[in-house]
Amino acid sequence: MTGVQTCALPISVYCHSLDHGGAVSYSTDGFEYICKLFTNSDYEGLGIATSIVETVHLHKGKVAWRCSLTNDNLVKYYDKIVNHYKGASKHIGTYKVFMIGFDENDSLDSVAGTVANVPTTFKMIGDTDG
Repeated sequence: MTGVQTCALPISVYCHSLDHGGAVSYSTDGFEYICKLFTNSDYEGLGIATSIVETVHLHKGKVAWRCSLTNDNLVKYYDKIVNHYKGASKHIGTYKVFMIGFDENDSLDSVAGTVANVPTTFKMIGDTDG
């Protein structure tokens, strides 16, 4: 992993050292929300997303992100990450929310609800709505 790049807005950008993946995250309600986690499709299955999540967790502590329930393979992959870190996950609406670094004093239902209700962060290029 390369270093964290932070801009004036409260976001962090994480880039894999060989540019094979990355993440965009920001702090909200006492935890870091990974709004985008991505891996170049040519390098899937090599643990790049795992190392990125691990880095965010090491830098920020409490981390949460979500995945559509329709993306079964990704849900299973994220379940492995969460299990490795003894985290938790919850189904909320059309999402599965993944959480690591939280303890028994944290309300996981509240965290999952916050994450599940975050509006879509990025729009497609050329999208004229909003």
